[in-house]
Amino acid sequence: RSIDEGRPVLGIFGPGRGRPDVLAQAAAAQAIRHGGPVVIAMPLAGQVDRLQAEIAPMLARIGLHVFPAHGALMFRRRQRVLAALADGTADVVVASIEFLRHAPGVLRPGLVLLECDPAVDAGAFAGALERLGQPQWSALASSIGIEGIRALHELMHLGVTGDVEVRTNLRLVDR
Repeated sequence: RSIDEGRPVLGIFGPGRGRPDVLAQAAAAQAIRHGGPVVIAMPLAGQVDRLQAEIAPMLARIGLHVFPAHGALMFRRRQRVLAALADGTADVVVASIEFLRHAPGVLRPGLVLLECDPAVDAGAFAGALERLGQPQWSALASSIGIEGIRALHELMHLGVTGDVEVRTNLRLVDR
């Protein structure tokens, strides 16, 4: 809901807590209400392909077109992505951060959703945001260290939300 209302969010969802579903729902809501494209930024090309394969059928059922974008795309697939961006038929683009750092001028998203993990370099993401025209953005992570939170907060103040499981098998001893 915060993302849909335009507030930047850092969402922390542990493994198996539905991060791909949250990404797909937020992207679909933004694309339907405000128009696309919406970019889901991933650290690695393999992650781009996996997430695109997972969410594309779900979003196709509601009429949204999802495209992958990374440096390892073959020429024809890359041309299809660029044509969809140029003619406005790309609703959601799942892209690697490296692709976004060198993104074509036709890519001007209304929202960027960053899938964080330890491989994300906040400096590279900042460069990608600049190249994209400083769109609204939020980040989702399975876990993130304090340094990662600080780096993302330097880019923009983020509200933090999470689906964190309470651990009851720990015993704290204060000495």
